[in-house]
Amino acid sequence: MRVPLFPLPLVLFPGKVQTLRVFEPRHRAMLHECMRSNRPFGLVLARKPARGEEKPLPHTVGVFAHIAQVEMLPDGTYGIGVYGGDRFRVEQFHLDEPYLTAEVVTLPLLETESEQSQILAGRVRRMLDDYLEALTRASGFRFQIQEMPETPLEVAYLTAMVLQISNEAKQELLVLDHISRVLRQEIIHLASELNLMDWINTTLFATSLTGFGSEGWMNLN
Repeated sequence: MRVPLFPLPLVLFPGKVQTLRVFEPRHRAMLHECMRSNRPFGLVLARKPARGEEKPLPHTVGVFAHIAQVEMLPDGTYGIGVYGGDRFRVEQFHLDEPYLTAEVVTLPLLETESEQSQILAGRVRRMLDDYLEALTRASGFRFQIQEMPETPLEVAYLTAMVLQISNEAKQELLVLDHISRVLRQEIIHLASELNLMDWINTTLFATSLTGFGSEGWMNLN
């Protein structure tokens, strides 16, 4: 199928609710067309241009963004709320519209109910609980999930949303085809993040006891 594309510096995952600001004329035209035809657009991660490079085409794996709410703002721009649908892969980009479009195919995750995925999802759930607690201690803000999901698919996508990693790292999770690979990579990210949070919380505790030194600097080694 052919869909409009909205390249942005963020990664949308299936099930995620996201607010967006639509201000460029071409993307407002895209929004009008999606509303008229009652169809989603594809949200894809924009690529950073290399030095001296023209604006490159975005990444080729994205997620359908279903429009749930639209608000026209006083300056003529739009605030919209979307939720992530299925993944897709771009087969061919098209440049014959005011906005970017592409031929895409849906890209379901594989082995979502396998025994291995159930085992890995259980480990990710436990690590995610620890991660949220560590984030709470480090930031002073309460990070919590009201109800932890049960299915491996829901666990995988929720963890991908919560992880405080770069867009490029999130994109690497999005493109994986097998859920076991996604969960294994999330275990690696969670272990790394937990080590970082442990260092931060230990450092903050030590600093609270000793202060920041006579010149207000915190020694990090």
